[in-house]
Amino acid sequence: MTITIRTLGKVRLEIGRKAMGVEHELLLAIVLVLAEARPGRVTRQRLCELLWPDVEYERAGHNLRQSTYMLKRRGLVLESRTADLALPTSLVIDVDARLASDPELIEQDAPSAFLPGYAPKVSDSFSRWIEQWRDVTQQRIASHLLRGIRRARARSRWGRAGALARSVLIVDPLNEEATLTLAESMALVGSKAEALDLIDRFTAQLGGKPGDLRLQAGILRKRIAERLPVYRAEEEGPPIFIGREALMESLGSHVRNSKAGVGTVAGIWGEPGIGKTRLLQELSAEATLDGWTPLIVPCQPSWRERPLATLEQMTHALLTQPGALGIDPDALKMLRRLSKLDSDDEPLPTSPADVEVLQAKLRMSVMDLVDAVSSERPLLVAFDDVQWMDAVSLQLITMVIEKSATKPVALLFASRTPEQLPLSVTGRSGSLTVRVPGLGEPEMMRLLGALVERHRAPGNAELLARVVDVANGNPLYAHTLVEHWTNTGNTSDLPPTLELLIEQRLDDLSDTGMHSLQVCTLLGRNATTSRINEILGLALFDLVRSLDHLHRVGLLHTVNEVVLVRHVLIAKRCLHRASPASLLILHAHIARSLEDRARDGRDVRLAWDCAEHWQMAGEPARSRGVLSECGAALVKLGMPRGAIDIFNHL
Repeated sequence: MTITIRTLGKVRLEIGRKAMGVEHELLLAIVLVLAEARPGRVTRQRLCELLWPDVEYERAGHNLRQSTYMLKRRGLVLESRTADLALPTSLVIDVDARLASDPELIEQDAPSAFLPGYAPKVSDSFSRWIEQWRDVTQQRIASHLLRGIRRARARSRWGRAGALARSVLIVDPLNEEATLTLAESMALVGSKAEALDLIDRFTAQLGGKPGDLRLQAGILRKRIAERLPVYRAEEEGPPIFIGREALMESLGSHVRNSKAGVGTVAGIWGEPGIGKTRLLQELSAEATLDGWTPLIVPCQPSWRERPLATLEQMTHALLTQPGALGIDPDALKMLRRLSKLDSDDEPLPTSPADVEVLQAKLRMSVMDLVDAVSSERPLLVAFDDVQWMDAVSLQLITMVIEKSATKPVALLFASRTPEQLPLSVTGRSGSLTVRVPGLGEPEMMRLLGALVERHRAPGNAELLARVVDVANGNPLYAHTLVEHWTNTGNTSDLPPTLELLIEQRLDDLSDTGMHSLQVCTLLGRNATTSRINEILGLALFDLVRSLDHLHRVGLLHTVNEVVLVRHVLIAKRCLHRASPASLLILHAHIARSLEDRARDGRDVRLAWDCAEHWQMAGEPARSRGVLSECGAALVKLGMPRGAIDIFNHL
């Protein structure tokens, strides 16, 4: 017969199938005193002093013998000697089992409070003893859970870390490590406002406690409020991120090696829609809260033929980061030429030696910037869709990899196939290359269930099982399908591929909605609302209604005031529906919109985009006119071959 003492949650003694609760005050008190002493024994005198302190010892001894007899009748036979008592060795105490277990495996809803609400009226001595035992045990429970929190954090399992932190705060409400971990967990699963509120309440409760706790809380609050990536703020509720714990653990552990001054490089690859971008976003958010400077560079299809496009995007973002102002003024001037059409009096190079000098200056300027930013905080740069990275940028980024071997710099690269990852990643000793696989059946069922619940979409277990078979582990298929169900209510048709599913979603758009989506696709990173309005020429109400609908059905999202298409596959399919004539008109209209702004602002990026649109509009002469200044800027950066290749390509 199994005998168990339950001290976590509802307090009771279980003897086989029978339970003895707090209503049996005296009997339960004896059992608890003996439980605390295990594996030792308790003298009869000690028991009498705790339970009957105001009674003569002879009478108290009689009461104890009666109580042990009553326990025996209920099935608990104590190990009895003349002077002392003990519990049988076979008896199980749940708190001992809990403290001996792996804290990461504790069920999320398992109780953690020790003897909650237990306040018997046995005696004042016993009440004081219970409080002392409760305090000591709850500290042991908290320490045990904190070990689990640290392991979960190290493995990037933030949902688990947050659940354990909540359990710690039940037994130790002012535990700073648990509070800050819970705030980090909240922020990383999308509850940014709740995380900030938790930190504010914790700071207020600190009162006059040591200032270093306030400092730690203040630093974390600033990271969450000011630096957490913007993409999280737009989610309708906490972001759903399922089935990637092992990947987050291996990549997160690899990246964190850089904090010790060991440059790290990693590559991930997988099919479109499998979740590579989301993985980079989660790693970036985690790095933000860990005190890093994270940066994601999303390569675009047009960059492959545009020299220095990727490097310009990277340096433009790094120049806004802490530490960047500490670089050499000449290096700063050189790097700004990547983003601005040159307006200084710097002469064009006239010899191969001049070109080599300029190239060396550019290399040194890039490294000066990387060194300056990474000396302030560890630096994480993630390049997404590197199959579209231009060759010139790749050469310079390879140089960064080589020269950052002893710096707190981590570089991540994501592509669709392993062959598209740079050789400097896959062939480098100590680098990590991993495939992002499809989700397994249990993970896909969890993802679909969470999506159906969030969107209040129609769906049942049988239907979701059919979706798992069709989706082939692709999370984007699951997201797109549930959004389709939400908007149409039609769950009868399950397209066999993601492309066909996207086509079905596009079929539901009005002409205005389709044109709006196509314009946003063509504008890309230049898709501000004012520019969209200028190109479409719609009445204000029609524009607002169209963009609202496209956001609501999940085809568009807004990041840093730029309206972006949710995924490159959606962009590709919507442009397939445009006629050649309409594309010529749209490209020309966009080119005219960008041209004046490019020249007024001396903006290299706008100039390149403008030239590309003139080329796609069938106006190569106008494209060359815009590119002439871009070519001069390339030459002054020591890249004359890049300028020649551009004009030859045109």
